[in-house]
Amino acid sequence: TSGAILLGFHLGPPRTPLVLRALGYPVRWAGRLETARGDARWNAALGSVEAVRLPAGTPRGRAEGLHRVRNLLRSGALVYLVADGPFGREAFRLDVTGGCLIMRLGWLALRKHTRVPTLPILTYHNKGQRVIVVHPPLPDPDEDPVRDAMLCRAALGPLVECYVRRFPTQCRYVALPRWSTQSVAPSSPV
Repeated sequence: TSGAILLGFHLGPPRTPLVLRALGYPVRWAGRLETARGDARWNAALGSVEAVRLPAGTPRGRAEGLHRVRNLLRSGALVYLVADGPFGREAFRLDVTGGCLIMRLGWLALRKHTRVPTLPILTYHNKGQRVIVVHPPLPDPDEDPVRDAMLCRAALGPLVECYVRRFPTQCRYVALPRWSTQSVAPSSPV
């Protein structure tokens, strides 16, 4: 059985992996998970095996977390990861209406090393309902890391731009990110 990366973004309503689990999907998730502390809805989940912490301040802790995620993917797990955010090395940027999203390298590295499908997921509110859209997988990983990043950028750019144009009020981190694009030193793509 093949695992898959469910690739989320800081767009739309949060906690998509919890909703997927509530719907019966055996989704695990990985991330820094710091903003979840103190939120009763997350407490049980964060203490369980479903969540893999990727601590931002410790390179060793982050590497150990990514190694654990790699093993989960290789064993057939569905793992939800957020592609963008303030932590990790920059892979590339998606310039969209109202700002930009900085895509991080962790998910690209996991994708390359596990060769599992990577399915972009976008979530939005519609008339009181949460809608989760799972898009077709990104192209298979390319051996050249720069070319691979550019292929992913070309596939993700139109999806994210369409979402931002369609649901601008659900894109608070594009217009008003908790982090500043200037506060994170840019690096060359992959």
